[in-house]
Amino acid sequence: MKIFPAQIILGIDEAGRGSIVGPAVVVGLVDHGREILTLKDSKGLTPVQRERIYERIQTKRYPFFVEDLTPIEIDQRVSFKEYNLLEAERIVRIIDRAVAVEPRMTHVLIDLISPFPGERFLKIIEGARSRHPTLQISFEARADEKYHPVALASIVAKVRRDQIVQQQIEARRLPLRSGYPSDPMTQAWISQLSEEEAIAHREFLRISWKTIKHSWKQKLL
Repeated sequence: MKIFPAQIILGIDEAGRGSIVGPAVVVGLVDHGREILTLKDSKGLTPVQRERIYERIQTKRYPFFVEDLTPIEIDQRVSFKEYNLLEAERIVRIIDRAVAVEPRMTHVLIDLISPFPGERFLKIIEGARSRHPTLQISFEARADEKYHPVALASIVAKVRRDQIVQQQIEARRLPLRSGYPSDPMTQAWISQLSEEEAIAHREFLRISWKTIKHSWKQKLL
């Protein structure tokens, strides 16, 4: 895990992109080169381990910036095939917010959301480059496995998203855990939902997801 001593780096990552429920959460974290732990990719950590590191991030007062992409926003943009653009807009907003708080920042490292994010995605990011010409902005696949600032951002994103989703599950009294399509509890819940029930949950459920639409089609067969 690479650390950047004596440099001020903004690491950016997201959590929840593939989930059927809840928001996707994009986080940018400003790292001044102080190592908290020898980290590995946050996906390899248990929820308890992530929460402990999150508490240390808060204790050490690392500045971080959170942008939530709600299910309704995601559904609206997915219908126009603009999910990547929605994330790009939030990434740029985080960069602007971080620069306002820490103008000495020199680099931004972003975990690449897709091997081919598209020209429109890159054009939005160029807007941040034009406003902050001294800032080096770069993307890299699996950056959360390689760079300390991005790993910390990834942990914050996952913990914050888990907290939001768990609160919503409890408030709605739903038989769910993660909300990902691979989760058997999620699959069972989706299979029982009518289209009307799904729409009633649209502030929590991403009704534009193919998994949801496939379930509706199966009921018609």
